[in-house]
Amino acid sequence: MKKILLALCFLFFFTAGTGFGETPKKEKVPLSERMVVNASKEDVAFFAGGAMYVIRADGVALPKSLLYFAAKDFTTKKELLVKKAEKVELKVDDPLRKMVKLTFSIGDNKVESDINADYRLELYAEIRKGSPLMALYSKFFYLGEGAHKCGINWGLSSAVEEDPFKYYTIPDKSGKELTYRLEPGSKMKSNKIGYAKWLYLHSGKGYGIGLVCPSMLGKGGDFIFINTVPPSKNLNKGESADVLMVFFPIDNNFKEIPKMYEDIKKIEWDFK
Repeated sequence: MKKILLALCFLFFFTAGTGFGETPKKEKVPLSERMVVNASKEDVAFFAGGAMYVIRADGVALPKSLLYFAAKDFTTKKELLVKKAEKVELKVDDPLRKMVKLTFSIGDNKVESDINADYRLELYAEIRKGSPLMALYSKFFYLGEGAHKCGINWGLSSAVEEDPFKYYTIPDKSGKELTYRLEPGSKMKSNKIGYAKWLYLHSGKGYGIGLVCPSMLGKGGDFIFINTVPPSKNLNKGESADVLMVFFPIDNNFKEIPKMYEDIKKIEWDFK
């Protein structure tokens, strides 16, 4: 599944959709300065700072990694997944930043054709000129009647099954960088990571994906997951559970992460 998604993402980027902010072919612009958004009715591909990202209903392709969404309605005990992209909108299109809003339908994960109008996922994605980072702002809405207790989960894993992530690195309160090995579920004493200024998920070979996220983090055998704060929330009709995530590729530049974190911290995000 991961290989298929990744292959489709690269094919999509180079063949489909309508480009926003594409650099004219006559201009010789360094790859690190290029900023492109290529959209179809159901998918969006981004290129910025030399990094490529693709968002589809079945997952988000990040550099060397994949991001997946799941939700649960604890009141009805329904487990929910993204079903299809309903709308793709270019919200910001200027020379320094571009933002796209994607609206997804949600349904029962056990019924392939199920779409439940009581739920909706909105995902804002932003790139900035000269930077390889991507910011994602996720809003999971409950649209039914009454109050329902809901929780969401974004899972982050390697894009290559033969090269799974084995470690994660986070700073402690003093700023010291600590690396932990991901263990199979049967060996884990706890699946909690907690809060961290930043997290670097990798296989110990010098490359992986960096994450800045002011939410609760957890771990699995070869992946980490991101929850809302608190992990479950009572939602009335029209209310949402929200998560902000900022991703950036790491390729033998691990020591630059603290500076990246400080730069990201200064950004005033505006998702609307």
